[in-house]
Amino acid sequence: MRQINHLPRLARTAIAAGVLSAALLAFAGQEVGDAEARNQKIWREAIAQTPVPAEGCFQTTYPSLTWNKVECVVAANIPSMPRSGRISQTVGNGNDYAAEVTSGLINTTIGTFPMVAGVKTETGLRGANDYSLQVNSNTKNTATCNGAGNPAECLVWQQFVYLSGLKQALIQYWLINWNNPCPGGWHSSESNCFMNSKAVAVPKEPITKLGTLVLSGLANEGGVDTLVFTNGTKAYSTSGSDSVLDLASFWNESEFNVVGDTQGSEANFNSGSAVTVQVVVLSGTTDAPTCAAGAGTTAETNNLRLGSCTGTGGASPYIEFTESNTTQTETVLYSFGSQSGDGYYPFAGLVFDKGGNLYGTTYGGGAYDIGTVFEITSAGTEKVLYSFGSQSGDGDSPEADLVLDTKGNLYGTTYGGGAYDNGTVFEITSAGTEKVLYSFGSQSGDGYSPFAGLVFDKGGNLYGTTRVGGAYDYGTVFEITSAGTEKVLYSFGSQSGDGSYPYAGLVFDKGGNLYGTTPVSGLYFGGTVFEVTP
Repeated sequence: MRQINHLPRLARTAIAAGVLSAALLAFAGQEVGDAEARNQKIWREAIAQTPVPAEGCFQTTYPSLTWNKVECVVAANIPSMPRSGRISQTVGNGNDYAAEVTSGLINTTIGTFPMVAGVKTETGLRGANDYSLQVNSNTKNTATCNGAGNPAECLVWQQFVYLSGLKQALIQYWLINWNNPCPGGWHSSESNCFMNSKAVAVPKEPITKLGTLVLSGLANEGGVDTLVFTNGTKAYSTSGSDSVLDLASFWNESEFNVVGDTQGSEANFNSGSAVTVQVVVLSGTTDAPTCAAGAGTTAETNNLRLGSCTGTGGASPYIEFTESNTTQTETVLYSFGSQSGDGYYPFAGLVFDKGGNLYGTTYGGGAYDIGTVFEITSAGTEKVLYSFGSQSGDGDSPEADLVLDTKGNLYGTTYGGGAYDNGTVFEITSAGTEKVLYSFGSQSGDGYSPFAGLVFDKGGNLYGTTRVGGAYDYGTVFEITSAGTEKVLYSFGSQSGDGSYPYAGLVFDKGGNLYGTTPVSGLYFGGTVFEVTP
C-alpha cells in the first residue's frame, strides 16, 4: 500500500498563503504593467500634439510634455519620391489608403500601428531594418507653382518622414512637374524639385519595435509645420515654416505607412507579417474620414498586400486598415449571370474608385448582348452601369481596362461598333450616362479595333493603341482630346524592323514619352518594345 505523508496543518497553511501571495503579486505586477503601457500610449498621443516652442529640433522623455532644444543635423539630400507610373500590386506607389476629411482642412495627422503580428525581419535599400515611416499630404496645384515650366501641370506635395537607415527625421517639400531649373536651395529629381527642413537625429529602430513607433505631422497656417517621432518613451521633433508650400491651406488627405527608405525603394518583410495601420486626422470635425483607395502619393513601397479599411468618427477621427503577406485566401465576390441583363465574359481588369468600388467591362451580355460596363461594391453587390447598344452608333464588345478621371468618370475602348463599325473610345459618368467620344474610321489612315485601354496625360488627353489600321494597316498609337478630337501619332510599319499589331496599352515616363509593346514583327519577328514621342 502506498504511504501518504501528511504535512502538519500549519505547514499546509503557510504554503497556501505563499502561493496566494505569489499569485497576488503576479496579478498586481500585470496590472502595473498594463497601466504603465496605457500611460505611455496616452503620453505618445499627447506629445504628438504638443506644439514646439520655436522652429528647430527638440527632444523629450516620458512622462514629460516639455520640449528640450537640441542641435539639428544636416538633412541628407536624398528624395523620398512621389508616386509614378502604374499602381503597384503591393503597398505603395499609389496603392495605399489615404484618410480623406469630409469637411475642413487637416491640421494634424498621427500615424500608428495598433497591431503588429509575425514581424521578425525587414530588409531595405541599405540592409536590415532599413525602412521609412511617412505621413504624406495630398498633391495640389497652388500659386507656388507659378515659376514652373508649365504652371498648370505643377503640383506641390509635403512629407513628414522618419528614415531608419539614415537615422534622421525631417520634412520634405516637393514641386512636382516643375520642368524648370529648381529655385535656390532646392534639389533636382528628374522633372521635379525637392527641399528638406533641418533634420533631427533619431535612433535606428529594429522593425520588431514597429508597434511602439508613432509619427505625426502638424500644419500651422502662418506658423511652423512640425514632425514628431516617438519610439516608446522618447520623442523627437523638427519643424519648418508652413509658408514653404502653405500646407495648412490645402491639406485634405493623409497617407501614412511603413515603406522603403528613400529613392522609390521597398521595405521587404518576412513572410507571415501582418500589420494594422491607423491614421488619425484632426480637422475640426468629429465625422469619420473616408478611406480613399488608390490615393497614396509616395513612390516607396513594401511587400505587403492591402486588406479592408474602415473610417471611424469621434474626438480623434481615423481610418484603420490591414496589410499582410500571410497566406492568401480567395473569395468569389460575384458570379456573372446572377441577374437579368447581366454581362458575361470579362476580358479586362478592374479599376478602383476612391470609395473602394470596382469597375470593369464584359465582352458580352447586357440588354443587347454586346457587352457592359459594371460596378461592384466591396461587399460583392453588382450593378450594370451601361449596356452597349443602347444608342445609335454605339460601340460593342469591349476588351480593355477602364480608367477614371478626377471627377469619377470612366473611359475605355470597344473593339467593334461605332459609326463605322471599327470600334470606339467612350466616356461613362458614375450615373451610367455614356457618350461616344470617337468612332474609329472617321478619317483617312485611321486605326481601328482597339484591344487595349487608355492612359491620361497631365492635360487630360487620352492615349491608346489600335490593333490594325493606320497608314500600313499594322496598327497605330493615337491621341484623343477630352473634346473627342483624335490624332494618329504613329502608324506601325513606317520603318524597317518595326513592330506590328499592338495588343497592349501604353505607359508614360516623366518626360511625356509613351512606351508599349507589339507581339509580332521587329528585327527578329518576335515582337518589340517601342517608344513614341508625342
